[in-house]
This record gives sequence, structure tokens and C-alpha cells, in this order.
Amino acid sequence: MEYAKVILAVHVIAGVLCLLTGSLVFILKKGTAEHVKMGRAYYAAMSIVFVTSVYESAVKNNIFLLLIGIFSYYLVYTGILYNRNRSSDKMNLWNYTRIIFFAVIFLAMVLYGIYALIAGATALGVILLVFGGIGAFLSKTDIMFYILKKEIKARNFSVRSHLGRMTGSYIAAVTAFAVNNIHFLPTVVIWLLPTVLGFILISYYDRQYSR
Repeated sequence: MEYAKVILAVHVIAGVLCLLTGSLVFILKKGTAEHVKMGRAYYAAMSIVFVTSVYESAVKNNIFLLLIGIFSYYLVYTGILYNRNRSSDKMNLWNYTRIIFFAVIFLAMVLYGIYALIAGATALGVILLVFGGIGAFLSKTDIMFYILKKEIKARNFSVRSHLGRMTGSYIAAVTAFAVNNIHFLPTVVIWLLPTVLGFILISYYDRQYSR
């Protein structure tokens, strides 16, 4: 019991650090030493959240917590990856393994979402299809660029991918906070509203660097 409380406390503290460091990453000027350091701190905090969310989801039998943990970590991991490896030449086996792992997970989420809708679990089905669909779409890009080594001619592709995914991971962290602390709104609204707002923010950044 005490062990479980410690894990929960670590998860909560890391979650708060994600929100704080993630906010500072947005505020600090892009490319500065402070921005990079805070980005690393954010990645470290998000990694802890991911590991502890796996444990918490198993203990509580909470698939939502597990899915948001996987989705959040995927976004921050690939966000960092596109910043560090702006070509497919610097990849290693561990990178390839994680890219394929996430692609399989998101495909499973989509299939599970379809099953949930058929079974009448509408809220679960919609959430799974949205997050699984986004993840599957992004994973397709990862596989094309890093594994199949296809040239992507979009202007500032790596920079835009980095910004979009880091922003997405922060929105996922906000979503996790909202799900656990806001109870007066419908479940689907709590899960998807931050995603909609995040999409607007990501679109703004994407336009800035696509010119």
C-alpha cells in the first residue's frame, strides 16, 4: 500500500512539473539555452509520468490513464527526436523499435475504438478513435521519414514536427489534468476540448514556419 502511495505521489508531482516546465518552454524564446534546458526537464518529467501511469493504470484498471500516458510520451519523444535527428541517418535500433511499437499501439487503439462503438461504448470509442487516429497518422510520417527514408519536401519539416509534437504533448498533459480534476462536464468534452484548442495552437505554429 505504501509503495502504491509513493508511485501515486511521484506521478502527481511529475504531472505538475510537466505543466510548469511545459508552460516555460512556450514562454522562453525558441532555440535559446534556457529553452533547451527547460525542454529537457519537460521531457524528463513526461517520461516519469509515462512510467508511473503504466503502473497506476494497471492498479486502477484505468485504460484511459494508460492511453493518455502512451500518447503523451509518444508526442514528446518524437518531438525531441525530430529536433535532434533532422535526418534519417543518425537513427539507431532503439529509435526504430520505439517508432514501430507506437505505430502498433495506435493501430490497436483505432481497432479497439471501432469495437467500442459497435459495442455501444460511444465515449470510449470516440476517444480511442481520435487519439489512436492522430497517433496512427503521425506514426505513418515517422515510418516514412526515419525507417523508409522517404524525403519529405515540406518546408522546415523537422522544425514544424518538433513544435507540433511538443505542443501536442503539452495539450495531452493538460488533458490528463482536466480528466482527473474536472467533473462537471461530459467525459468526451473534457477529453477532446484541449485537443481542439491544441490543434488551433499547432496550426498557428505550423503556419509561422511553413512560409
